[in-house]
Amino acid sequence: VVGLELDGGDVIERRVGVGADGRPAHTAQLLGLIDQVLVEAGLKYGQLDRVGVGVGPGSYTVVRVALATAYGLAEALDLEL
Repeated sequence: VVGLELDGGDVIERRVGVGADGRPAHTAQLLGLIDQVLVEAGLKYGQLDRVGVGVGPGSYTVVRVALATAYGLAEALDLEL
């Protein structure tokens, strides 16, 4: 799940879909989903205040991808993680 909490408390959320192999396609879809919620909110990456990430439940690989993506965004944008 990718979510964006807006200043008023509303949340825009997108869920990872299933890939051609019938399994969730986290790695292939994650950054695209982040882009989608930002577009819907009318925001750009530079307008974010902080980045949050959950640590489960999920497989080791899924959690690792989520953590690496969140860390990379936070570092690149100089945001609190």
